[in-house]
Amino acid sequence: MADKNWQAGGKILIPALAVVCLIATATPFGAAWGLSENFSPTSYVGSADPNMVWEAVIGGIVVCSFLAAVALWVLSALRKVKRSELRRNAFVSSALNNLSQGVVMTDAQKRIVFCNDRYLEIYGLARSDIPRNMTGPELLELRLKRGVLDVSVEHFYANVASPDGLVTELPGGRSIMVKHFSLPNGGSVATHEDCSEQRKLSRQLASTKQFLESVLDNVPVCVAAKSIEDGRYIFANRAFERFSRFSRDSIVGKRADEIFRPETAASIAAADQAALNSPEGQFRNEFAVERGSEKRVLASNRVIARNEKNQPEFLIALFDDITERKSLSQELENTKKFLELVVDNIPVSLIVERVSDGR
Repeated sequence: MADKNWQAGGKILIPALAVVCLIATATPFGAAWGLSENFSPTSYVGSADPNMVWEAVIGGIVVCSFLAAVALWVLSALRKVKRSELRRNAFVSSALNNLSQGVVMTDAQKRIVFCNDRYLEIYGLARSDIPRNMTGPELLELRLKRGVLDVSVEHFYANVASPDGLVTELPGGRSIMVKHFSLPNGGSVATHEDCSEQRKLSRQLASTKQFLESVLDNVPVCVAAKSIEDGRYIFANRAFERFSRFSRDSIVGKRADEIFRPETAASIAAADQAALNSPEGQFRNEFAVERGSEKRVLASNRVIARNEKNQPEFLIALFDDITERKSLSQELENTKKFLELVVDNIPVSLIVERVSDGR
């Protein structure tokens, strides 16, 4: 039992032990100083009891021990806080140094408080290039002198805080996207990301898109594309503009029922739905549409474009105005029937042979 109590007592904090010691010594002091009502320092020195002197000495030692214990406890607590802060700072620094983006942090006075390794790598700088208390504008001036900043410091700060950020060009054709964020304490955080590959792909995509639009604009067949999600047109070529007599701006972004009359919009919707229901994702048909005061006949071919998940995403419609062709075909058919009727009723025998083979 005594062993258990000793082990439990060993876990008591230093301040608690010191307080207990102080309480223990308070009683002897009270007894020593309250022995006589007519106490004075001179009388006490001359008539002091040796036991009381020893008690006072022991009390002083205990008080000193208490104060030393408190000091040790405070020092230990400060060391723990410092070690914890150092570990936290080391963790944060290690995490930021392993980012793929360059990061620079400044305080309210624009002094640089942190700069990760990726930032130095992007701009070819060394740690020694960034002395203590260096400011953000001073760092930009350094980059400007070394040729790794293609804009002025004023232009940089005027545009870097925009939602889209600022793209700067570096020697060798590299592009860096810089975004700037203000902190509540008046400081700031700036991220620097190498977007060279992204911008290269973006330029290639824009070039490819422009090429395809140029090709589609010059084919004689009407071509239109719409989003399956909301049925709105996302593209219309020049042939479509000429046929519909609407500008491209008035077509793109609208549905068929917002452009054409109800009968025409219903025919278009039926053809679109037939293409969606088709197992092959294609549908060919002919239907009549109204254009102003006249009706036109269209030969339509609809194709469903799917995304990477094989889900319908776009509908591409190719159609041609075959009104004149249909009219000529019908006129030819009528003429043929009329001639056959005339020939069948003339009172003369008639044979027609083919010159090539006599049949």
